[in-house]
Amino acid sequence: MSGVSVHSMDFAAYRKIDAVNWSSLREIGRSPRHYQAALLAHRQDTPAMAYGRALHAAILEPEEFSRLYVCWQGGYTAAGKPTTSRASGEYKAWAADNEDKQHITQDELARVMGAATAVRAHRDAADLVDGAQTEITAQWTDRVTGLRCKARLDIVSTSGRLADLKSTIDSGPIEFSSSVHRYGYLGQLAHYLAGAIAADIGVDPLIPPAILAVESQPPHDVVVYRIGPDLMRIGEEMRMSYLIQLAACRQAGSWPGHCSEGEIDLTLPAWARANKTKTKT
Repeated sequence: MSGVSVHSMDFAAYRKIDAVNWSSLREIGRSPRHYQAALLAHRQDTPAMAYGRALHAAILEPEEFSRLYVCWQGGYTAAGKPTTSRASGEYKAWAADNEDKQHITQDELARVMGAATAVRAHRDAADLVDGAQTEITAQWTDRVTGLRCKARLDIVSTSGRLADLKSTIDSGPIEFSSSVHRYGYLGQLAHYLAGAIAADIGVDPLIPPAILAVESQPPHDVVVYRIGPDLMRIGEEMRMSYLIQLAACRQAGSWPGHCSEGEIDLTLPAWARANKTKTKT
């Protein structure tokens, strides 16, 4: 694989790169039809996504956060009483003066800064972030499929350790492991590692990557999860199976759904069958 890394590219420029990224690739895990639909659809922004971007900026690019994000602190009514109403002329004037920046509420700002402070106060999390390369764009050609790929790496620590920052409702091992499975975080980390190696970013492949999980609500508990070789193999198998399927679909010009024809016998997941057995006993 041959690639290139860019350290100064903003997210808007990154999104314009015509290459396969993980957020779209993971959709093929549902079906090629879902992947194609995700590419063609306008991606709807959500409060959770906006919070995640603000959190990444505050933790990984604090100077950019200070430059790009602003918060309306309120003004005064005609009677001289303090107000945070966005219907006031003061707010409209403030918004016009800051139209080129990202607006966040006082609650969002408090949560973002609370999470950022918690990360800095956590020894292992701070070790990952302090002095690290952050928000690095990698572009490369996958050697197996020939597909052009891209990734935006959150963290490459001073020791050469790859890490990904995730905001979550619950950073505890049980709930967060469910999130890792549900959202394909292992495949994402494998995609990032492949890009880091291809673009020669300075990642040491012998150091197990990490996921830095921080809760989006107080008390903003922080956990650094080490992703060992066995889990990384699972992630790499996921990544490669998705890329191979994507390459085949592009070549055939076919984007099937879960079942193109015929019927499928419905079965229950293992956890449901286990619960049924426990109920009988």
